[in-house]
Amino acid sequence: MDEFDPSDKALLHLFSHILEKGFQLGAVVGTAVVVPITTYRQHKHAGSLTTQSLAPRAMHALARSSVAGVVFAGLLGAARVWGSGLDESAIQDRAYRLHYNEVHGTFALS
Repeated sequence: MDEFDPSDKALLHLFSHILEKGFQLGAVVGTAVVVPITTYRQHKHAGSLTTQSLAPRAMHALARSSVAGVVFAGLLGAARVWGSGLDESAIQDRAYRLHYNEVHGTFALS
């Protein structure tokens, strides 16, 4: 098992996790909500749907949704970390648990 020192870059580790999950949330919301709305608007405006006309708009909408998820998660994460008065040991504890949790361990800063 590798040695992980939570005191080294704990805040960076925590925020990389928060931003990664924000990107994933934005992509899921984009796929479930934003792309269908974009498709509907394109169909309503143009009257027909073709892959050539729809794909660029859908991909652009999905990208915007993913970026919005990153921004939203970053703001909420910052508010949670600095707004609730988390001390350094709580941040290090969370970074330690994220590092060793197999479910959340998809992106590691080593």
